[in-house]
Amino acid sequence: MTQSNALTTTEKDFNLVQVFCIFDDIIQLLKLNHKPLGGRRVFVTKSEVCTITLLQKEFNIGNKKALYRYLLAYHKSDFPTLGSYKSFNEAMNNYSKYLLQIIIFLMQINYNQSGQLVFIDSTNLPVCKIWRARSHKVMKKLATKSKTTTGWFYGLKLHILCDEYGNLLKIAFTTANVDDRVILNQFLEKIKNKIIGADGGYVSAKCQDKAKETDNILLNAIRSNMKGIGAMWQQKVLKMRSVVERCFSVMKTRLNLVNTLARSVNGYLAHYIRCLFMYCFKNWLRLGI
Repeated sequence: MTQSNALTTTEKDFNLVQVFCIFDDIIQLLKLNHKPLGGRRVFVTKSEVCTITLLQKEFNIGNKKALYRYLLAYHKSDFPTLGSYKSFNEAMNNYSKYLLQIIIFLMQINYNQSGQLVFIDSTNLPVCKIWRARSHKVMKKLATKSKTTTGWFYGLKLHILCDEYGNLLKIAFTTANVDDRVILNQFLEKIKNKIIGADGGYVSAKCQDKAKETDNILLNAIRSNMKGIGAMWQQKVLKMRSVVERCFSVMKTRLNLVNTLARSVNGYLAHYIRCLFMYCFKNWLRLGI
């Protein structure tokens, strides 16, 4: 009885029908609502998967098994065609590619509305503890070892480019041993007329030349073994790089980006995409995240 009342009170700020309609319109706009070609019947629609993803993160439901039970208990009339847990789990993972297309669509809108200041950084996505790397089997074809300022980890990397308000403009997933400057060069090919704030890990003469070729300005934080004093506006831009850390903090602490419970490669990647999907909508839907 107490749990039911708590859920009811929390759900007042979450308009399920409104959220569903927003996603249904976006899916129609992007023409993602085509019928699947053969295969096992899918019981939930793409719009429902989008809505359920936000529902899971809004109420901090830890895993899909608990989410499935929650939907059966409190939203059976809203999602009458959930089907079995197996089909529900497969739909949540397989439909992640459509969530990614929506993320790209939103990032393009963010880029068109962004100002000149942008920031780039990467974060580690460990798939298991470092001492279990040899016995880990699920992500062994993609995960690699790498060292950060906090020590060694085994997994992937997430690279993001965001504006001064923390809105995502570009994202990239790589193995852990990929140099951050490689992704910076790829991002530079897709942006123009931007002032890019980056930390000392992006210091590179080639990146500076690439930035000039694409009409961008690359500002790097000074390493401990480097000397130089920048202009006042350059120092202010570099101090604003903490916005990227706030992005990663929200993703990891509030959206549980780092996860070691998935049992397939598709499950891991789908989880990352769902977290990014939720982050992209945190300002749009004002869910209090």
